[in-house]
Amino acid sequence: MDLAIGNLPDMAPGFYQQRLFREHYVAITRPDHPLLGGAMNAERFAVAHHAVVVPHGTGHSAVEQALVDRGLASRIVLRVQNFLVLPAIVTGTDLIALVPRSAALTLAVNHSLGQLPSPIEVPAFVVRQCWHERFHGDAANQWLRVLVAELFMEGQPADKA
Repeated sequence: MDLAIGNLPDMAPGFYQQRLFREHYVAITRPDHPLLGGAMNAERFAVAHHAVVVPHGTGHSAVEQALVDRGLASRIVLRVQNFLVLPAIVTGTDLIALVPRSAALTLAVNHSLGQLPSPIEVPAFVVRQCWHERFHGDAANQWLRVLVAELFMEGQPADKA
């Protein structure tokens, strides 16, 4: 692995990491979903059926945990491992999904999606770039890390995990 970018809170020893930006979750739906009409609140959100993304090795399990903590485990009707499959799912159903705001914006480029603020609190997270110590001195890897940081970073120097 040359470089990993994402919500990667539990990197093993021997990896460097650099904070890029802070992210929060929003809800995506089909454009004509009934939840888009009227005021969104936790009660309306609670009656919806949910798709959740649970990729392994990331911190995105916070969405599922937030739903479970609010007694909404039975409203989770679909679990997927990838954000990229969500547009096909939510545009063809009444399911809604909580995704990182940047993912919602990216997915909306090629898909007609409704978007609304999350009516329940899901902890924000930090997007980081991570690399193994054996690549730390590699010139090509350094160039790539600088490029990524210039494109996305809010601040903070690299730390070793």
